[in-house]
Parts: sequence; C-alpha cells; structure tokens
Amino acid sequence: ATNGQHGLDMLRTMDELPFMILLDLMMPIKDGMQFRAEQVQDERLKKIPVVIMSADVNVQKKNLQAQADGYVK
Repeated sequence: ATNGQHGLDMLRTMDELPFMILLDLMMPIKDGMQFRAEQVQDERLKKIPVVIMSADVNVQKKNLQAQADGYVK
C-alpha cells in the first residue's frame, strides 16, 4: 500500500487476509500509528500480527505504544 489509508482500504476488501503486516510508521495521508489505531478497532483486522519498521530513532518506544508484535530498526 502507498499509505496507511490505502492499506486499511485494501485489507478491508480482501477475502483472504495476510499472515502479517510489515508497517512503516512514516507514511503519508495516514501514518503507521494512525493505521494501527484503526486496525485494532476492527474485529477482523486486529488479529493480524504487526511488525513495525522505521528509521525513527524511537521505534522501540513507538512499538510499545502501538502494541505491535515486534519491530525492525
């Protein structure tokens, strides 16, 4: 997906969901934290494990805030 909103839109129309989401925190339109906030509110999407990736030096802290399953620097 090209941005967080596009990613959510794609997921919501998929018949078969991915096994994992690799989520960039720095995206246009809807960033990774906004994406994650919406994802966990969606009963169908919240079950998909999320690994955060970012060049942000605070990625470990943001991973905890987002309650993601892991992170990559």
